[in-house]
Amino acid sequence: MKRIAMAAALAGLFLPNQAFAHHPPLLTMGLGFFNIVRQQDVYQFSVEYKFAQQFLKARPFLGGMVTTQGGSFLYAGIGWDIYLGKAVLTPSFAPGWWQSGTGKNLHFPLEFRSSLELAYLLPDQSRIGAQFYHISNASLGTKNPGEESLVFFYGLSL
Repeated sequence: MKRIAMAAALAGLFLPNQAFAHHPPLLTMGLGFFNIVRQQDVYQFSVEYKFAQQFLKARPFLGGMVTTQGGSFLYAGIGWDIYLGKAVLTPSFAPGWWQSGTGKNLHFPLEFRSSLELAYLLPDQSRIGAQFYHISNASLGTKNPGEESLVFFYGLSL
């Protein structure tokens, strides 16, 4: 997954500018499954703000998520919107601050999220789609268990 996200992000730097249309900022709200590969019945809610401004064809964003076990992750990162007709493919990367709550211990407060999302672009520039991501401490902690999430979202065009 990390290799796919990194390859798509690097490819995005070299695609023609038409593939990166300018769109307004987005407020994204999502519901999904936390630690989907290893555990069942842990859910999450997320909120993310994607800025309209771009830097090297990347859009910065800020976000946060909470799990039903009290875990939370606050993050800031960059994503590359790659427009494929009415679909938008967005690989992204975001470091952030993790708190376990009563749930999974990721063994270090600094974690890194790499993700890939696919969304349908609505006529008002809003989006509806799904995002898959991996959170890892990059072996900075005593252990590096990581986790994977699947989130379904709606991105409101502002």
